[in-house]
Amino acid sequence: MLRLGSVTCVVLATAGCGGGSRSGEGPGHDGGGSDGTVGPDGSTSHDAGHDATRDSKGGGPGEGGGGSHDSGASADAATNSDAGSAAKGTLINTFVGVNGFNWNAVSDLAVAGSLREYTDWSWTEGTFPYPHNEDDWYDWNHDAFYASLTDAGIDPMPCIEGPVPFVNDGGIPPASGDPTQPASYAAHADHLFQYAARYGGTVVGKSLLKDDAGNPWAFPEPTLTGQKEIRYFENGNEVDATWILPGGAPLESATAMAANCSADYDGDQGRMGPTFGIKQADPTAKMVLAGMSQGGNPTAALAYLQGILDWSNTHRGGSVPFDVINLHNYNVGTTSGVSPESTNLVATMKKFTAWRDANMAGKEVWVTEFGFDTNSASPLGVPTIGPNSNFIVQGQWILRSMLAMLEAGIDRAYIYWLADQACGAYCADMFNTCGLIDVNNQRKAAYYMVNAFRSRLATMRYAAEVTSGNANVDIVSFADTHGPGGAYVLWAPTSNATVVNGYSLPVPAAATTATQVLLVDQQLTGTASPLTIMGGAVTVDVSETPTLVILDHL
Repeated sequence: MLRLGSVTCVVLATAGCGGGSRSGEGPGHDGGGSDGTVGPDGSTSHDAGHDATRDSKGGGPGEGGGGSHDSGASADAATNSDAGSAAKGTLINTFVGVNGFNWNAVSDLAVAGSLREYTDWSWTEGTFPYPHNEDDWYDWNHDAFYASLTDAGIDPMPCIEGPVPFVNDGGIPPASGDPTQPASYAAHADHLFQYAARYGGTVVGKSLLKDDAGNPWAFPEPTLTGQKEIRYFENGNEVDATWILPGGAPLESATAMAANCSADYDGDQGRMGPTFGIKQADPTAKMVLAGMSQGGNPTAALAYLQGILDWSNTHRGGSVPFDVINLHNYNVGTTSGVSPESTNLVATMKKFTAWRDANMAGKEVWVTEFGFDTNSASPLGVPTIGPNSNFIVQGQWILRSMLAMLEAGIDRAYIYWLADQACGAYCADMFNTCGLIDVNNQRKAAYYMVNAFRSRLATMRYAAEVTSGNANVDIVSFADTHGPGGAYVLWAPTSNATVVNGYSLPVPAAATTATQVLLVDQQLTGTASPLTIMGGAVTVDVSETPTLVILDHL
């Protein structure tokens, strides 16, 4: 979603900026900081450190009419010949991400192992000089916030977005001069250098650091460096948007974005001087390309990436100035949200990973925005399906979207977003009810379902798609990095309340124990029960909610 100062635009690959007004998204919230720490260890007893007093919500499962079971679907035996493929990709604890702010409670953010933190450039260096990391008026403190995330085992990535008043009259792109020249982004690259110097993993000489001298409104802040709290930095948000400027031109052309990235990454390969760019502050840090709004339109997004690559070949000797390709993707149908299977999300995402393999080998590919509204009237809203409330369906489609991305080779997926904000008469607008937590600070069913999925599979990696022998059953496998165990995840890829009763799932001969975990509302780690292995298989009822089968050997 594109945020321009105090103005917010809804973002889709197929739609423009929504016309409704939006609730404010600036730093005007209280309660920021840590109210609990979490060490997501992936153990079956891990409760993500959540305060039990907050584990309630209205509208759970069981709403609506009885579900129609697909009793005619046969429980054909799956084959597991491909289940043992070498595990690849990111640990699931890290793969599962969420969008949030520095005022969100860390105990709530612990639903995910990774955080994309919206941080307007103007908040830390706008009216006031950098570092403006602490603000008494809004009651937030970046230093304390990042430290609490580190303590909680959450991997933060600040999305440093938006303009400042002293560059380009507060406009986008943040360039003082020709936007196709890296030197025009000196102020932006300087800010990212300072941010990386403070929170990255490398100690930078004090003579290269800024302080807050001359800021009459800030608390005296220490000049810090090498805090080892942030590994990834994102240098903007949806600057490829084509519905803001007349004629459909992007806010930043591919050429302008390439120049911007060259400055932000390493000070245009050092040509701008020693205090510009993330890599010059911390060579171990990685830069994430500003999230691209066209993740649902591979033709447009890949053309934009090709433009950056062409510029890099000409001006940087082929060195592409970022480490992570960054996409946004929302599954929107004609009048409402649609399931990931109905849009063949796997195929869409594979177009990006295949292009990466051919053109930018070694770069990660992330999806840093995806999700669904629980208000069914929203163009991104989910319906009630049989016995499954819209809250349950939100969780189903989020989980199945993540499974599709894993199959396509995506390295991280960040749910948009943690918590709904007050929306008044505009709650049917896109994105206003995408949160895992509602406006009353109650966790939705999707929160519990996502937390259970992440915590149960935390130390595992995606391994392979498994042939099920049944069109109503999809299966993928995961391999544990801490031993010989692993898991299967099974679900019905439909949206009509299908249930396949008594499905026979073959398990490896070495497996001696099997545990079924149901992802349900109000249970942070799901509901676990032992399965009996008979004749080399276990029996599972498969529904549209993914079910985990955890094995001691895979």
